[in-house]
Amino acid sequence: MRRRVIYSLTLWSLTWTGILPAWSNQINGYVLNPSSEERISNVEIAFYVQQNEQVSEIMRKKTDDEGRFSFSGPFLTVGTPFALAAFYEDVTYFSSTLDVGAQKQVILEVYDPTDQPDALRIVSHNLFLNVKQNQIEVMHLAQFHNEEERAYVGTGQGSERQVSQFNLPLGALDVQGHSGRMIQIDGTTFFDNQPLLPGHSQLSFSFVLDPTQLTDGYWHESAYPTEQINLFVQPSTMQIDGGDWTDEGVVDLHGQQYRRLNTTDVQAGQRLLVPLPVSPPMRWVLKWAALGGGALAGAFVFVMRKGRPKQPANPEENLVHLRQQTLAEIAQLDAEYAERKDDTTYCKARRQLLDQAVDLTRRLEG
Repeated sequence: MRRRVIYSLTLWSLTWTGILPAWSNQINGYVLNPSSEERISNVEIAFYVQQNEQVSEIMRKKTDDEGRFSFSGPFLTVGTPFALAAFYEDVTYFSSTLDVGAQKQVILEVYDPTDQPDALRIVSHNLFLNVKQNQIEVMHLAQFHNEEERAYVGTGQGSERQVSQFNLPLGALDVQGHSGRMIQIDGTTFFDNQPLLPGHSQLSFSFVLDPTQLTDGYWHESAYPTEQINLFVQPSTMQIDGGDWTDEGVVDLHGQQYRRLNTTDVQAGQRLLVPLPVSPPMRWVLKWAALGGGALAGAFVFVMRKGRPKQPANPEENLVHLRQQTLAEIAQLDAEYAERKDDTTYCKARRQLLDQAVDLTRRLEG
């Protein structure tokens, strides 16, 4: 305690006598719109400090008629990490993490907003697929370029703002945004909520897929014109058959090996297939489950009317019968939820039935 008091008195003495500059324990700055080169008045500024790995807001002030702001007080000690945020036109603009006493003033840049996405394009989209037996781990890293001199803010407000659109495969689970919050609109449409400032912005997110839900592979759909998509697949021994992709062989990234493929000049709305290998029994089950044809539906109705018949004496015939019955139930379920494919009850029931069908197929062919 005595050492801290001596340090504080010494710092005050050095500042008072001019050995340390007066701004070492004062934060000064202004808010600027770079497009118009005008300073912006009446903008609310929040001051945050980081202590013990926790970020806390200390106070807020508004800029004066010349767009200036100033923070001072006993909480400003030299070397303390801090950050500022400007709230302008319903968009929050954060500074980087700074240190008290390391700069004379801080310039916070803000932009006029737009909800028109016409000036957006993706310069580079990196797609990582880690194919495992029980799940497929998917990671997206997209570098956007906003050619406007305004910030693209999408629609909505606050944390529910819908900005950058991403179309994910049906059945994407545990969707996590790593640059902002991911907002789900329906079974396949998601939005990141971070405004895109003029120039380059990088967005990333991840999710997992159930491989039993993929009948022919992974479908990627771009919502914006994309200059280049880089595909990285694990395990690196996996062979991806041509199509829209150029195979560049195996590469090493941070000590891990991937098979790298790429494609260029992708149009907005274009769908690209990554033909991941699926075992023949799995492919057969998924194919018939997706058909939901009249024969299977009729078989289901027959079973429901007559009740469950006696089990065949032959164990193999019994498995065949159970598989046919399970596929019929899947077909009936698909018919009932034809207009509600994203219903949680439907998805859960269908997955359980598919698991049963896959297990029966493996037992028959085992």
